[in-house]
Amino acid sequence: MMEITYKDFRQFMRLLTKETQLWTEMWVDNTLIHSERVDGFLDFGQNEHPIVCQLGGSSPETLAKAAKIVESWGYDEINLNCGCPSDRVAGHGDFGASLMLKPELVRDCMRGIREAAALPVTVKCRLGVDDHDSPEFTAAFVRTVAEAGVRHFIIHARKCLLCGLSPDQNRRIPPLMYDRVFRLCLEFPDLEFTLNGGVNSLEEVESILGSAPPNLVGVMIGRAAYNNPCLLADADRRLYGAEANPESARSRHALLTAYCEYLDREHPASSTDSTGAGAIQGALKPVLGVFHGSPGNKIMRQGINAFSHDKGIRAKGPAAVLRRVMEALEADPKARACLHEPLQRPPSDGASVSGDASVFGDAAEGASAEAEASLVPRPPAEAPAELEAEEAALGPAAVERGPMADALATAAVAAH
Repeated sequence: MMEITYKDFRQFMRLLTKETQLWTEMWVDNTLIHSERVDGFLDFGQNEHPIVCQLGGSSPETLAKAAKIVESWGYDEINLNCGCPSDRVAGHGDFGASLMLKPELVRDCMRGIREAAALPVTVKCRLGVDDHDSPEFTAAFVRTVAEAGVRHFIIHARKCLLCGLSPDQNRRIPPLMYDRVFRLCLEFPDLEFTLNGGVNSLEEVESILGSAPPNLVGVMIGRAAYNNPCLLADADRRLYGAEANPESARSRHALLTAYCEYLDREHPASSTDSTGAGAIQGALKPVLGVFHGSPGNKIMRQGINAFSHDKGIRAKGPAAVLRRVMEALEADPKARACLHEPLQRPPSDGASVSGDASVFGDAAEGASAEAEASLVPRPPAEAPAELEAEEAALGPAAVERGPMADALATAAVAAH
């Protein structure tokens, strides 16, 4: 997700879940090719593996050059965005969702990426665009792009309207049609699919993974991972078979304390007052949803805004701002109880779905593009460890099917 799944957000996600797959923001191919330095775009921590870099573009030649750059940075996978409905993306440069109208071009772009980089490649798309949204249209798109050797498609289970709806409306108004994604799974049994759109809880992820065709290998969670990140606090145990999520996911207090330690390292106190409130708020944006729907939400959001504009506190860095907010939360009895309550529910005797969770961003936010994230369960044990995936975010997260999920699906599964 643009302006969401940047490094700070991905590092915050890793405090909640070690198993999920993380995605970058969408980077335009020419931006990577012509920038003097790309570390501001492509830098990531080693703890972020598995991590996917999403590219935007419509030229096989420039996408191939960008893919070589991405590969040199050590990414685990490359995704091409064919789902962003923003007119600033789809209408200028001819990429994003408008590419669904040119499946042969997408095929050639993916062929160029595969020839340039020895990495797994995926395509993120919608069910259709404008009036081109029939099951036959979607199947023809998948069939054509698969000719380039693409084996995995992340499908946002609704179409988009390039004219008449904003990116935000395109995330809400066109109806979700999960059955259409299931139909693709049955029509293309040799391909893998991840479902995206409208999933807001681990319970929904488990339900989808437990009832869909076995080649639905993931469920993407986008906005929900950003708006309510604590929903991932139990993902590793419930979806991947881990004993527990990281210790930092034990409670909101443990989570925020660990993030303060990260901020101390990555965003140390400024020696001057040159750091503006915007930079502080950017570093703290990942924590805004920690108290989603809970006592303390107002204190958290208002506190970050107020302390970020206090020059004295701001000069000490974002960690100092967050610690002051935590003090305010401790002073309120209801917020304090929520701050320290366990985030992981006790294990039950019932069966659980095993797998990996991941957070990724694949499109611009707001007026610039759609943003999504996805959860994906861990691949089978014999798969390479590098294929581990991240969520979210937000913006999102993806959970890939593990062995137990495969069994459940056989008996009965990516934010623009």
